[in-house]
Amino acid sequence: MIKIEFNNYQATISELGAQLTSLMNLATKFEYLWQGAPQYWHYQAPILFPFVGRLKDDQYKYQGQTFQQTQHGFAREKEFTVINQTDNMVEFELNSSRETLNVYPFKFRLNVTYLLDEQGLHVNYQVTNPSDQEPLLFALGAHPGFNVANSQFNQTKVTVKPNKQYQQIPLVGPYNDSGNPRRLDLQQPLKLSHDLFSHDAIILALNNQPVELTLAQENSKRGLTVKIEGAPFVGIWSPYPQQAPLVCIEPWWGIADRLDADQQLDHKMAIKHLPAGDTWHAGFSIQPF
Repeated sequence: MIKIEFNNYQATISELGAQLTSLMNLATKFEYLWQGAPQYWHYQAPILFPFVGRLKDDQYKYQGQTFQQTQHGFAREKEFTVINQTDNMVEFELNSSRETLNVYPFKFRLNVTYLLDEQGLHVNYQVTNPSDQEPLLFALGAHPGFNVANSQFNQTKVTVKPNKQYQQIPLVGPYNDSGNPRRLDLQQPLKLSHDLFSHDAIILALNNQPVELTLAQENSKRGLTVKIEGAPFVGIWSPYPQQAPLVCIEPWWGIADRLDADQQLDHKMAIKHLPAGDTWHAGFSIQPF
């Protein structure tokens, strides 16, 4: 486990999956991040790569071959290497290998940087295509879970800025039904309930606009804000039907397959096509208060 600190805050990150495992206020000993429990959800903040969500029938096709891949890809199960570290920053790296090439026929380099400063915890991603010829097709997402006690679940709300109506992409089973979008009025805060997640995640189409999602109890001075720039989607999720004491706010640069997906990776909704030799950057921040 790697620990970084700034002022009263400490973040802990595991080399397994480069997963954030703690975000704590050292002065109050308050833990913002979900601590994991298998009866609900044993992950805490996995990195979703090279896919976000479920592939149709857990497979995809590329250049005449069929590949098997489970939900959210493989990065969350891989050991990352620490390549740079200071008191308040750490950078991890994962490279393609013979093992990954068996299920994902692309060379890649994935770098994840965590930085704590006066504005909170910054999480930055960098995907590099080391090939000198082939494009790199991928998606990436964040899946941080935050503590919300069941006794306070119905008194917790998510405030989205800009306050407006958003396009909501429904899920039918594990697949997206973007052909039948809904409108979700978020001019007022979204009040949480466990039944809100009876159809899985609430997915908002952001169209790459900057947004802020603040998770806090009513009349509370403690909570957190997730700030996102340049992401096409954000998911809000809590396990159902379990009454789990957590809520995830998930910036996504990708999405699960459409209901009518033909499984051809080139056609996949929101898949990134990174040219040979290029690097892609993205990120978000968590500002606790």
